[in-house]
Amino acid sequence: DPSDKYEFFMKSTHLEQMILHYQQINEKLGAIHHTIKKKKQSLSDLKNLLRHLQAQYYKTMEFKDLGQKVEKLKDELIWRKVKDIEEEMNPIIQNLSKITDSL
Repeated sequence: DPSDKYEFFMKSTHLEQMILHYQQINEKLGAIHHTIKKKKQSLSDLKNLLRHLQAQYYKTMEFKDLGQKVEKLKDELIWRKVKDIEEEMNPIIQNLSKITDSL
């Protein structure tokens, strides 16, 4: 009967469309899974880079602090040398003062 054949044809056509849609969905799903996997790997790489850069930053800050401490110690050393020289010079100045007073 032609109407049965037509009905069968329509059902078959929809079935083919459903199969095609199913395949397209599976392909898209596969692409999505692949993209997610790549993004996760990229995220992991970025986290590692962040840790590395943070470590470098902290080392840089430590060196900066050390540099400031070195400068402070240099200043202290210079002033200590000035004080030592003054202490060495005091007896000499006193002797000179006595000598000039006696002249």
